[in-house]
Amino acid sequence: MLNFSLLAFAAGLICASFLDSSGPAPYFGVCCAALFFFSRHSTRRSVFLGLGCLFFVGLSLYPPLVQPPHSDRHIIHFCKDTLQEIEGRVLRVERRAFDRAFVDVECQKIKDHGQTFLTSGKVRLYTQYRPAVVPGDRVRFQSKLRHVCNFGTPGEFDWARHLAHQKIYVTGYISAKRPLSTLSETPPSLLAGGPPVWREWLNQHIDDALPSCDAPLVRALVTGSKGDLPEEVKRLAAQGGISHLFAISGLHFGILAYALYLLLRFFYRRSERLMLWSPPGRVLPLVILPPLGLYLCLSGNGLATGRAFAVAALAALMLYQQRRVRPQDLLSSALFIILLLDPLALFEPSLQLSAAGAFGILLIQRPWLKRLGRLPRLLGRPLQLLAVSIAASLATIPLALLHFHQYAPAAPMSNLWAVPLVSLGSVPLALFGAFLAPFSLTGANYCWQGAAAVLHLVFAGLQTFLAMPGLAGDFLYLRPIQTCGIFLFCWSILLLTGSKHKRGLFLSLTILGLSLLAAPKQNNQQLQITMLSVGQGESMILQLPDGRDLLIDGGGLYSSTFDTGERLVAPALARLGIDHLNAVVLSHPHPDHYRGLSHILQHFPVDEFWCSVPETDLPEEIDFLLKQHHIPQVCFPAGWQILTDNLKLQFAAFVPKPGHLTVNDRSLVLYAGDRQHGVLLTGDIEAEGVRQLLNNKPPGPVDLLKIPHHGSRYSDPETLIPTLQPQFAFVSLGKGNPFGFPHFQVSSILAAHDIPLLRTDRDGSVRFVLGALDWRVENWKTGFFIDKIPSDW
Repeated sequence: MLNFSLLAFAAGLICASFLDSSGPAPYFGVCCAALFFFSRHSTRRSVFLGLGCLFFVGLSLYPPLVQPPHSDRHIIHFCKDTLQEIEGRVLRVERRAFDRAFVDVECQKIKDHGQTFLTSGKVRLYTQYRPAVVPGDRVRFQSKLRHVCNFGTPGEFDWARHLAHQKIYVTGYISAKRPLSTLSETPPSLLAGGPPVWREWLNQHIDDALPSCDAPLVRALVTGSKGDLPEEVKRLAAQGGISHLFAISGLHFGILAYALYLLLRFFYRRSERLMLWSPPGRVLPLVILPPLGLYLCLSGNGLATGRAFAVAALAALMLYQQRRVRPQDLLSSALFIILLLDPLALFEPSLQLSAAGAFGILLIQRPWLKRLGRLPRLLGRPLQLLAVSIAASLATIPLALLHFHQYAPAAPMSNLWAVPLVSLGSVPLALFGAFLAPFSLTGANYCWQGAAAVLHLVFAGLQTFLAMPGLAGDFLYLRPIQTCGIFLFCWSILLLTGSKHKRGLFLSLTILGLSLLAAPKQNNQQLQITMLSVGQGESMILQLPDGRDLLIDGGGLYSSTFDTGERLVAPALARLGIDHLNAVVLSHPHPDHYRGLSHILQHFPVDEFWCSVPETDLPEEIDFLLKQHHIPQVCFPAGWQILTDNLKLQFAAFVPKPGHLTVNDRSLVLYAGDRQHGVLLTGDIEAEGVRQLLNNKPPGPVDLLKIPHHGSRYSDPETLIPTLQPQFAFVSLGKGNPFGFPHFQVSSILAAHDIPLLRTDRDGSVRFVLGALDWRVENWKTGFFIDKIPSDW
């Protein structure tokens, strides 16, 4: 019953994430609760009413949790496009790659228009350098404050919800020119600062003790600070399926708890009075809870460690009360408590992976682990470890594909030797070093160096292991129906090891999972154009009625830490059910159009690459990938090239004549239509490109226009828009972009001709579907494309 209660509550939260608001859900919840109270004599009815009540509770709790507070003093009400001066207290400091960091600050004061206001709420500051501040410091900084928001692209990670889970709704950016200034006269002492200060103190001493390549690894094991793990390490760990070893979880808690238990039991057994009072197995689990709670705070209070601590606390309580409880019920109870206290934790990948791995291991405990335990130790223990590794891998594969689009075929075997090395070598040494650090930094340094040496062995062996054919993991982008098939297949294998009378059902689920996995893609029968919201860049998906799928540009933010192709474009293709591209089109070789294509060319099957420039003018990284994957390049000549011309589809490409043209003016222009309606995709052409395009008109009518060059006034809007007179216009923009796009001249001309403009910075990803009579306009919202309401424009 507990499992069904957990599922009902989680289902309510999940359903709420796809809705704009809870609506009447609270009233339905109250009704279910009232009916439950009056139906207690009917067991079956009361069960369904109780589950319904939990479902509606989850449905009601979600909306207020993702919305910022309504207080007028909250920092979110001061988000403006101007520099503001804020004072506050540092809550958290986390290192990031490339010697950067982020700092969470609890705001206290803000200066706005020369006046000082008291304020509240957290702000996350991304810094261009690593500031010398610790939790507890009072700081002053200048920054432009921005609302936290997602790009609005299918398949993207919900960053706004992730930060809302931490009660953060505002972000800022701190450059080295305007650094954080510390107002505290003296830094917080170790005793007064508490776990956050202890954590930063340990991080600093680990940095001092180890080379820059080793320190992040040991910090990840001790304090959970893994934001600046080297990219090579993260890639190797993901390919080998051992990334979980560098996230503090039940493994670390188990090692620490077992070590504390053995130490305390040694002294406990030497007291006759204690032994006569109660056996150590009943009392000591409660005694070690405070040190485990301290470690939970020291390691950053992560969800995986929170789950492990909750299970440990419940297990200790049951042992003290001498009650026998199934491990599955203990885990379900811990998860239920976590979700009741922190509902948004359900959507965090760390909790999902941790819980799934634990459930997978528990499912094979009785049928396999106990049987293998009867074998001789030298054979049984390795087989038990292999079974645990396989079970955890099967349980977490669907979630890893859903969140990270990665698979690691080597995981069961690599964990067979990596887990013992890390759990019996690196982790104990690293934790013992943390224990020694306040008393002897020299001893702590030796421990940390030993932990780093063991990790070197792990990665050396992993590199050798992954060099074997077929073992190296990679990205894998599946259609949603295939992901469901993987989920059913993997969990059916785990459930097949359970009770015999249910094996027929589980076998049916296995067959269903394999059927979904092998289900063919449904070909699109309509002309569709989807403009993805990729920030200040451009990326579109053109789907033709004959079933062809084309990706036009891949976006590309000017950031060394954010790959638009990996984080936005590839997940969007997978979410929209596209696993093969008939062509990848590069309109012109500018970074905001081509940077995201590298990941696509590397990890998607592509038939052709279209462009308007010769091979010698392509970016080096694009040219290399085309040759590496043997993708033929099609370079279109000047003028219109008819690609398809029949009653259902007119499809053509246009390139301006060469001459003294800018890179923008050499953009490849595409047209697609059905003789009554058509869309014109204009790249970044400017005045000369527009002039040539209008002198060589498209092969059909244009009632849908992609505004050139992100809405720049240099694309001759006063001629282009009145000449074509489209029914709709759309443009790709970055929110709050520094260029002021779209230019007011473009907006005013569109308004004068009563042409609605859809913008990715405001509307997120937008899609146009050509129906029998007209274009249907949709935008991505709450997990689906829905009709765009005209009054919103």
